[in-house]
Amino acid sequence: MRLFRTFRRRRILSAMSSDSTTWQGILERYPLFAGLDASQQRTLRGLAEIFLHEKRLDLAQGARLDEKERLLLAAVACLPVLALGLDPYDTWQTLIVYPRTFVPRRSETDEAGVVHPIGPRVGEAWPHGPVLVSWRDLERDLAGEWDYAMNVVIHEMCHQLDHGNGGFDGMPALPSGIASSRWIRVFSEAFARLEEAEKRREETFLDPYALEAPAEFFAVACETFFVAPEDLKEGYPEVYELLKIYFRQDPWTRMNEGGRG
Repeated sequence: MRLFRTFRRRRILSAMSSDSTTWQGILERYPLFAGLDASQQRTLRGLAEIFLHEKRLDLAQGARLDEKERLLLAAVACLPVLALGLDPYDTWQTLIVYPRTFVPRRSETDEAGVVHPIGPRVGEAWPHGPVLVSWRDLERDLAGEWDYAMNVVIHEMCHQLDHGNGGFDGMPALPSGIASSRWIRVFSEAFARLEEAEKRREETFLDPYALEAPAEFFAVACETFFVAPEDLKEGYPEVYELLKIYFRQDPWTRMNEGGRG
């Protein structure tokens, strides 16, 4: 099966369907991709092409995406796995895109047994899929319209990476270069620090939504790692270092010292 998949992916790459001008326009328009060298650009384009072939893209509630928007969506989704490849995404198949925020057709029951309706969402990730995102919110994320570093697609993709170790717990399947004890210590200390800052009503560059759960802290930290790496590197250097090792990427360096090749 792995050999067949490799062969199929090579065939996809040999017959890239995206327009080179369209692709270059995406790279040049969005700061998220700043500093990628020529090799990284080619890799990301290939991953995005394969992603669009292998994943089922469902457009809900009247959402419409043209070919450029589909390619942009795939590029954002694949940025976290630029150096990891698409295998970490193998456990899920469907990406559902809504035109704007959406309300799930379900309720939640708290510990006291009280049923609560669920409010509007910009994204969700389920074990083994699907992944749900709001297109309008991704556009606003890419335009930098928020006070915090946000990217709903990266956020939900990183939830799926988190689930790679069997649960949404804030610790993905770790490479050999990271001990689980170190990961737990660093992220627990960072979580406690953000929690204390919120209690004191101090301003913070991390979205307080990170305090909902360790899984949310991980996803928010990942958003910041890719969107505003200088903030995370300066504010939570140990978290930045672990994510740099995990993703095998250094967004701060490529945005500040890299260049297009």
